[in-house]
Amino acid sequence: MKIRIFLIAITLLTLAATCDYYDNRLQIKNNSSETITVVFSEDTLLPAGKNKIITLLLKDKIESGKTVRKNKPGSKNAWPFLIKRSTNQKLNIFFINADTLSKNNNWTNIKDNQAYERKEYTLNELENNNWLIVYP
Repeated sequence: MKIRIFLIAITLLTLAATCDYYDNRLQIKNNSSETITVVFSEDTLLPAGKNKIITLLLKDKIESGKTVRKNKPGSKNAWPFLIKRSTNQKLNIFFINADTLSKNNNWTNIKDNQAYERKEYTLNELENNNWLIVYP
């Protein structure tokens, strides 16, 4: 009886450890000649941030000609949940040139001077494009 309980416990722990708690279906393809970074927001405005975010974004840049998967933690439906929570019921993406980030190094200036390009996508648009966003 103890062995059976032990085996059940091990099985449950193994299943819990292999569960995916993120959504990685979103892909961004950079067809521009520049290296870019992306920021996602529930709002149509670039979120306020601190200069530390610049360092994080520069570590997660997308080089010209590359396609990168973006992981959203939370569940396997994290991207649709973000869209449903957004103010406009769309996925709001801010594309920022990596050179602008490294040269400017001031998040407030980037936000105030609108040194970014914003695009928005509905859930249907993303599903119809197999969750692939091509920039520009």
